[in-house]
Amino acid sequence: MLIVLLIISVLVLLFVPNLSRYRNHVDQESREAIIQLVDTQKELYALQNNGRVPTVEELLNEGYIKREHAEIYQRP
Repeated sequence: MLIVLLIISVLVLLFVPNLSRYRNHVDQESREAIIQLVDTQKELYALQNNGRVPTVEELLNEGYIKREHAEIYQRP
């Protein structure tokens, strides 16, 4: 029984740091994808509005992006 607990403890110690690192990587990839999405929507808006480049707020109001995308895009 003690050996089983020891093995489980060792496995947990090995996997927890990897999960944390993986989450950070996924968060960064998600942010980059949202930035690319908003930039693409800006281009689309400009094509449909005689070349006028919109603000993020205009994209949001016109329904080109969601509020969560705007918030992530505007984060430093």
